Amino acid sequence: MANHPAIETHHHVVPIRFYAMILFFLFVLMVITVAVGYNQFQTGFWFLSATMLNQLIALAVAFTKATLVVLFFMGARWSTNLTRLWTLCGFVFVTLFTIIAADYGTRQNETVQGWEQRESALPRTVLEPDQQPLVPPDEVNVRPRQ
Repeated sequence: MANHPAIETHHHVVPIRFYAMILFFLFVLMVITVAVGYNQFQTGFWFLSATMLNQLIALAVAFTKATLVVLFFMGARWSTNLTRLWTLCGFVFVTLFTIIAADYGTRQNETVQGWEQRESALPRTVLEPDQQPLVPPDEVNVRPRQ
């Protein structure tokens, strides 16, 4: 057989006591999250309102829990630099996706001038629950050819 250099592969062995300590810390963070959720602050701090302060604390705790799970339980702490890079890219993607979804979900329905006309192919106005649509549902609402 050819004399090939041995490829060094190693697996990081972590004692169960370490995992138990991380799990206990995750439970403590869960208790903090529940406590912050049930006990609202009455006054704000500096430029933050009480609600913003509660949300920031809950988000910081959630980020800490997610980081602990990814680093230690998923083994990213002892992985290669490429794995760490992909983990960071995943965090960035989820963060950007959450920001985009929150922005999209909190926008008001903006009416665009010209879209509220009768000959529009798609209804662009939001109907109230007790309001009837302009076109009965059995008719086809298509824009006439010009």
